[in-house]
Amino acid sequence: MENILSGKKICILVASGFAEEQFSNIQKTLNKTGAKFVTVSPENGLAHGWFENTWGHYFPVDTALSAAMGSDFDAILIPGGMRGIEKLKNNLHTRRMLRHFFDAQKPIVAVAEAIELLTLCEHLNGLEVSVPAQLVQTLKTAGAIISEQEAMIDNHLLTFAKLPDDASWLDAIVQHIAEDRTAILQAA
Repeated sequence: MENILSGKKICILVASGFAEEQFSNIQKTLNKTGAKFVTVSPENGLAHGWFENTWGHYFPVDTALSAAMGSDFDAILIPGGMRGIEKLKNNLHTRRMLRHFFDAQKPIVAVAEAIELLTLCEHLNGLEVSVPAQLVQTLKTAGAIISEQEAMIDNHLLTFAKLPDDASWLDAIVQHIAEDRTAILQAA
Protein backbone atom coordinates (compact mmCIF):
# COMPACT_ATOMS: atom_id res chain seq x y z
CA MET A 1 0.00 0.00 0.00
CA GLU A 2 3.04 2.23 0.38
CA ASN A 3 2.98 5.18 -2.07
CA ILE A 4 -0.06 3.85 -3.96
CA LEU A 5 -1.62 7.33 -3.71
CA SER A 6 1.59 9.30 -4.14
CA GLY A 7 0.81 12.63 -5.77
CA LYS A 8 -2.92 12.48 -4.89
CA LYS A 9 -4.41 15.29 -2.83
CA ILE A 10 -7.37 14.17 -0.74
CA CYS A 11 -9.99 16.37 0.93
CA ILE A 12 -11.29 15.06 4.26
CA LEU A 13 -14.47 17.04 4.90
CA VAL A 14 -15.53 17.36 8.56
CA ALA A 15 -17.36 19.62 10.99
CA SER A 16 -17.32 19.44 14.78
CA GLY A 17 -19.09 16.29 15.83
CA PHE A 18 -17.47 14.07 13.18
CA ALA A 19 -16.77 10.41 14.00
CA GLU A 20 -13.30 10.74 15.49
CA GLU A 21 -12.33 7.08 15.23
CA GLN A 22 -13.23 6.92 11.51
CA PHE A 23 -11.33 10.15 10.86
CA SER A 24 -8.23 8.99 12.74
CA ASN A 25 -8.18 5.63 10.93
CA ILE A 26 -8.53 7.37 7.57
CA GLN A 27 -5.66 9.74 8.40
CA LYS A 28 -3.38 6.90 9.51
CA THR A 29 -4.14 4.93 6.37
CA LEU A 30 -3.57 7.86 4.03
CA ASN A 31 -0.24 8.56 5.75
CA LYS A 32 0.93 5.11 4.63
CA THR A 33 -0.09 5.65 1.00
CA GLY A 34 1.91 8.74 0.11
CA ALA A 35 -1.25 10.83 -0.36
CA LYS A 36 -1.42 14.39 0.83
CA PHE A 37 -4.61 14.91 2.77
CA VAL A 38 -6.16 18.21 3.76
CA THR A 39 -8.74 18.60 6.51
CA VAL A 40 -11.44 20.95 5.26
CA SER A 41 -14.08 22.29 7.63
CA PRO A 42 -16.42 25.19 8.28
CA GLU A 43 -14.75 25.39 11.72
CA ASN A 44 -11.99 27.94 12.30
CA GLY A 45 -8.65 26.44 13.32
CA LEU A 46 -9.87 23.29 15.07
CA ALA A 47 -12.68 20.80 14.58
CA HIS A 48 -13.95 18.81 17.56
CA GLY A 49 -14.34 15.05 17.17
CA TRP A 50 -17.05 12.89 18.70
CA PHE A 51 -15.77 9.70 20.32
CA GLU A 52 -18.19 7.02 21.50
CA ASN A 53 -20.77 9.01 23.52
CA THR A 54 -18.89 12.21 24.27
CA TRP A 55 -16.75 14.93 22.76
CA GLY A 56 -13.30 13.72 21.79
CA HIS A 57 -10.15 15.48 20.66
CA TYR A 58 -9.68 18.64 18.66
CA PHE A 59 -8.05 18.31 15.25
CA PRO A 60 -6.44 21.07 13.20
CA VAL A 61 -8.32 22.36 10.18
CA ASP A 62 -6.04 22.91 7.19
CA THR A 63 -8.46 24.82 4.96
CA ALA A 64 -11.74 26.61 5.61
CA LEU A 65 -14.62 25.10 3.66
CA SER A 66 -15.54 28.54 2.36
CA ALA A 67 -12.08 28.86 0.76
CA ALA A 68 -11.67 25.26 -0.46
CA MET A 69 -11.97 24.50 -4.16
CA GLY A 70 -12.91 21.03 -5.37
CA SER A 71 -10.55 21.45 -8.32
CA ASP A 72 -7.63 21.41 -5.87
CA PHE A 73 -8.35 17.80 -4.87
CA ASP A 74 -8.30 14.36 -6.47
CA ALA A 75 -10.86 12.82 -4.09
CA ILE A 76 -13.11 13.64 -1.15
CA LEU A 77 -13.68 11.57 2.00
CA ILE A 78 -16.50 12.32 4.42
CA PRO A 79 -16.49 10.44 7.73
CA GLY A 80 -19.76 9.95 9.58
CA GLY A 81 -20.90 11.53 12.82
CA MET A 82 -24.42 12.96 12.97
CA ARG A 83 -23.48 16.19 14.75
CA GLY A 84 -20.88 17.06 12.14
CA ILE A 85 -23.08 16.02 9.23
CA GLU A 86 -25.88 18.31 10.43
CA LYS A 87 -23.47 21.27 10.35
CA LEU A 88 -22.19 20.36 6.88
CA LYS A 89 -25.73 19.81 5.60
CA ASN A 90 -26.62 23.41 6.40
CA ASN A 91 -23.53 24.91 4.76
CA LEU A 92 -23.88 25.99 1.11
CA HIS A 93 -20.16 25.39 0.51
CA THR A 94 -20.71 21.67 1.16
CA ARG A 95 -23.08 21.54 -1.82
CA ARG A 96 -20.61 23.46 -3.99
CA MET A 97 -17.75 21.08 -3.14
CA LEU A 98 -19.79 17.92 -3.68
CA ARG A 99 -21.16 19.17 -7.01
CA HIS A 100 -17.62 19.56 -8.27
CA PHE A 101 -16.73 15.96 -7.38
CA PHE A 102 -19.92 14.61 -8.97
CA ASP A 103 -19.52 16.71 -12.13
CA ALA A 104 -15.84 15.79 -12.51
CA GLN A 105 -16.53 12.16 -11.56
CA LYS A 106 -13.72 12.22 -9.03
CA PRO A 107 -13.74 9.65 -6.20
CA ILE A 108 -16.23 10.37 -3.43
CA VAL A 109 -16.27 8.31 -0.24
CA ALA A 110 -19.12 8.78 2.25
CA VAL A 111 -19.43 6.83 5.50
CA ALA A 112 -22.69 6.18 7.40
CA GLU A 113 -24.51 9.45 8.17
CA ALA A 114 -22.32 11.34 5.67
CA ILE A 115 -24.19 9.63 2.84
CA GLU A 116 -27.08 12.02 3.46
CA LEU A 117 -24.90 14.90 2.21
CA LEU A 118 -24.91 13.34 -1.25
CA THR A 119 -28.58 14.29 -1.61
CA LEU A 120 -27.63 17.98 -1.65
CA CYS A 121 -26.40 17.82 -5.25
CA GLU A 122 -29.23 16.14 -7.12
CA HIS A 123 -26.71 13.77 -8.77
CA LEU A 124 -27.81 10.48 -7.20
CA ASN A 125 -30.43 9.47 -9.75
CA GLY A 126 -29.66 5.90 -10.81
CA LEU A 127 -26.55 5.49 -8.63
CA GLU A 128 -26.47 2.48 -6.33
CA VAL A 129 -25.61 3.29 -2.72
CA SER A 130 -25.29 1.47 0.57
CA VAL A 131 -27.05 3.41 3.32
CA PRO A 132 -27.92 3.09 7.00
CA ALA A 133 -31.55 2.12 7.56
CA GLN A 134 -32.55 5.58 8.80
CA LEU A 135 -31.48 7.14 5.45
CA VAL A 136 -33.12 4.68 3.03
CA GLN A 137 -36.18 6.81 2.29
CA THR A 138 -34.15 10.02 1.97
CA LEU A 139 -31.82 8.43 -0.59
CA LYS A 140 -34.69 6.78 -2.48
CA THR A 141 -36.39 10.16 -2.74
CA ALA A 142 -33.14 11.55 -4.19
CA GLY A 143 -33.28 8.87 -6.91
CA ALA A 144 -30.62 6.51 -5.57
CA ILE A 145 -30.87 2.75 -5.89
CA ILE A 146 -30.50 1.20 -2.45
CA SER A 147 -28.05 -1.68 -2.06
CA GLU A 148 -28.45 -4.31 0.63
CA GLN A 149 -24.66 -4.56 0.96
CA GLU A 150 -22.73 -2.81 3.74
CA ALA A 151 -20.51 -1.13 1.14
CA MET A 152 -21.17 -0.21 -2.48
CA ILE A 153 -19.10 1.21 -5.33
CA ASP A 154 -20.96 2.76 -8.24
CA ASN A 155 -18.57 4.44 -10.65
CA HIS A 156 -16.79 7.20 -8.67
CA LEU A 157 -18.95 6.86 -5.54
CA LEU A 158 -18.09 4.58 -2.60
CA THR A 159 -20.61 4.41 0.24
CA PHE A 160 -20.50 2.52 3.52
CA ALA A 161 -23.74 1.94 5.41
CA LYS A 162 -21.80 0.20 8.15
CA LEU A 163 -18.10 -0.34 8.64
CA PRO A 164 -16.74 -3.85 9.13
CA ASP A 165 -14.81 -4.65 12.29
CA ASP A 166 -11.57 -5.14 10.38
CA ALA A 167 -9.58 -2.64 8.32
CA SER A 168 -10.92 -3.87 4.96
CA TRP A 169 -12.93 -0.65 4.56
CA LEU A 170 -9.72 1.37 4.67
CA ASP A 171 -8.17 -0.80 1.96
CA ALA A 172 -11.33 -0.33 -0.13
CA ILE A 173 -11.02 3.45 0.18
CA VAL A 174 -7.40 3.41 -0.94
CA GLN A 175 -8.15 1.17 -3.93
CA HIS A 176 -11.15 3.30 -4.88
CA ILE A 177 -9.07 6.49 -4.92
CA ALA A 178 -6.16 4.79 -6.68
CA GLU A 179 -8.24 3.78 -9.72
CA ASP A 180 -7.54 5.85 -12.83
CA ARG A 181 -11.01 7.04 -13.77
CA THR A 182 -9.69 9.30 -16.52
CA ALA A 183 -8.57 6.26 -18.49
CA ILE A 184 -11.81 4.43 -17.72
CA LEU A 185 -13.93 7.37 -18.93
CA GLN A 186 -11.85 7.87 -22.09
CA ALA A 187 -12.17 4.18 -22.98
CA ALA A 188 -15.97 4.32 -22.72
